[in-house]
Amino acid sequence: MKKSLITILVILGLIIAIPSVITSVVVIKGLIQEPVNTMDSFQAGGAIKNSTKSDLIGSATNQVSLPNSLVEANATTTDASLPDGGQTLTQFVNFKGSEKLRLSGSAVGGTATSTAYIGFQGSNDGTNWFDITNATSTNSFATSTVGLVRSGIEFDPGTATTTFSYNFEFPAVDYLRVMTYGENLSTDPNDGVQMWLEAVKQQEL
Repeated sequence: MKKSLITILVILGLIIAIPSVITSVVVIKGLIQEPVNTMDSFQAGGAIKNSTKSDLIGSATNQVSLPNSLVEANATTTDASLPDGGQTLTQFVNFKGSEKLRLSGSAVGGTATSTAYIGFQGSNDGTNWFDITNATSTNSFATSTVGLVRSGIEFDPGTATTTFSYNFEFPAVDYLRVMTYGENLSTDPNDGVQMWLEAVKQQEL
């Protein structure tokens, strides 16, 4: 009788103790469980990727004359009387989703003081355009001091072909016009500029 009572008490003790042990194991397992690795989903910011490269003026093997004045349009055709004139220049850039624009290429002047100008307009609907007055450029030209025209640049490329590359940051706009012209004085028909201009939109990763 005494042994039976002891056996019953032992069984009751196990019935009470086992759930407590299971609960304790679960709690301990939760405490020591490996934390989620947040680095798996971490992405570094600030990096830049390039997208949509295109030639706006000429090509790497064919520099063409710039117009004699800024033309506020999505494209323009240079005067056929200019050296390598009669060329259609693209001035329109679909800038949606981008923060910066890199303009690279090469240029050559008819004289040592021939000046090239690049200016910008922006639009949020592709119809109404405004002059951009706070674009910034952080790069410098290889052989000349860079001056500002509106929000653009001006430089004298010289009589030997010179390469350049500028990076511009613009206010939030969906569309850009990259407008150019070369100084061509009536008293000096050779005082023009021929250029190859490549545009590369840049986006932050």
